[in-house]
Amino acid sequence: MSNPNRINLDPAAPDSLYAGAQKVNLALDETEQRLEQLEKLAKEINIKLSNANCMYWMGV
Repeated sequence: MSNPNRINLDPAAPDSLYAGAQKVNLALDETEQRLEQLEKLAKEINIKLSNANCMYWMGV
């Protein structure tokens, strides 16, 4: 099943167009993966900040 946010690859397309579409799709995949990593990191940082803030207010 193809991703709706990607360019459909048509093997009948000219080589340069097909190769370009592959590069765009690869870049989108890499960007999506990096975004997921950053979102996970942001969540981890927020948890650590929340815990530190709680400990501060508890006087620990």
